[in-house]
Amino acid sequence: MKICLINNILRPFDRGGGAERISEIIRDGFSDAGDDVFTLSLRPVFKNSQGKKAYYLKSYFYNLYKMPLFLKLFWHFNNLFNFNNFIKIFFIFKKEKPDLIITNNLMGVGMLLPFLIKILKIKHVHILHDIQLIYPSGLMFYGQEEKIEKWPIKIYLKITRFLFASPDYIISPSKWLLDMHDKNNFFKKSEKKVIQNPAIIFNAKKEKKEKNIFRFLYVGQIEEHKGINILINAFKKLQKNYFSDIELEIAGSGTLFNKFKNENTECPEGKNNNSIKFLGKINNKEVRERMEEADCLIVPSLCYENSPTVIYEALSSQVPVIASNLGGIPELLGRNRGLLFIPGSEEDLLEKMIFLKKYPSEGKDMVNQGFSYILNKNKENYISEMRDMIN
Repeated sequence: MKICLINNILRPFDRGGGAERISEIIRDGFSDAGDDVFTLSLRPVFKNSQGKKAYYLKSYFYNLYKMPLFLKLFWHFNNLFNFNNFIKIFFIFKKEKPDLIITNNLMGVGMLLPFLIKILKIKHVHILHDIQLIYPSGLMFYGQEEKIEKWPIKIYLKITRFLFASPDYIISPSKWLLDMHDKNNFFKKSEKKVIQNPAIIFNAKKEKKEKNIFRFLYVGQIEEHKGINILINAFKKLQKNYFSDIELEIAGSGTLFNKFKNENTECPEGKNNNSIKFLGKINNKEVRERMEEADCLIVPSLCYENSPTVIYEALSSQVPVIASNLGGIPELLGRNRGLLFIPGSEEDLLEKMIFLKKYPSEGKDMVNQGFSYILNKNKENYISEMRDMIN
C-alpha cells in the first residue's frame, strides 16, 4: 500500500513536539511493515530541504510567533483557504498516487486539504493531536476556558468544521480530545476511535549509578504555558525548606529559554546555582539517557494536553511521573500509574514532589503499574489497530 503521511512539521525542521515524534513513529511503523510511505510537511521560507520520499512546502508558519497580531490574523485566514498549497498538493498526489492519506496537524498546510482528498476519492485517516480545529493556537489554558466561547472563535470553528467535513476515519489518542470535537459537532459521518499513541518500548531500565542526588526532570518547550515557572518555584521551595540533595534538569528550547536560564542559574550572591541545569534542546537518544538517570519526570503544563509523548517515554523508561490534572493526562496516569496535581498550584506540586522524595517505594509501585500498561502500546500494535479500523 502506498501511503502519504502529512504533518506540518517533520525533520529536519522539527521542534521536538509530540505530533512530530508520533508522526515519525507511524511512518516508520508502516515502512517496517512493508508499505511504501512518503511524507509531506512544511519548511521555513528561506531554507531548502530535499529528502528521499519527502516533500516540503515553504511556509511562514515557523515565524508565526514573531508576527504582529494583524499579520497573524491574515496568516490564519490564508491558512483556511490556502489555494497555493491546494494546487501544489494536488500535483503531488497525482504524481504519487497514494492509496491512503494519514493527516496530523495541518496548521500551515491548509484546511482545504481534506476537501482535496475527498475530491480525489482517496481513503483518509485524520489523527487528532490538539484542538487546532476548535481554537487557532491549539492551546486552551486552565482557568481561561471561556475564551473558546467568544464569537470570533465560534466563526473560526464553523469554518474549520465545514472545510474539514468528515474524513473516512478519525483517531484520537484520548477520549477527552475526541469528546471535545464531538461536543462541537465535528466529523459527524466519520468512523471514530480512541487509539492511544504508539510508544517506543525500552526493554529494561538500566541500573542507576550510585548517587546521592534525587533528580527531577522536565522535557518540553520552554514556554509560559508549559508551567516552567511553577516547576522552578516549587523546586526552589523544596530545596530551601526540605531537601538539599535534589537537582532539576530542564531539557528543551523555546522563546523563554534564555530568560529562565538567566534568572535561575545564578544565586543572588552571583554564584552559580548548580542544582538547576538547563540542557537546551536534546535529541531522542539524549532524552532517553536523561530519563535513565532521572528519579521523576514532571509535566507541569498550564494548557490542556492531549496525550503527551514525554509521559509515554517516562512510563516506558520506568520513571515516576508527576503531571497536571488536565485534558487527556489522567487517562495515562490513572490507576496508580502516576501522581496528578492541581494545574498551576505550586503548593500541590510541592506536596507531590515531597511525597515522591520521601517515599521512593511508592514511586516504584507507580513505575511497575506504568510499565505494565505501556508494554502493549508499541508501534506494531498501533499500526495493527489502524489497519483493522480501515480495512
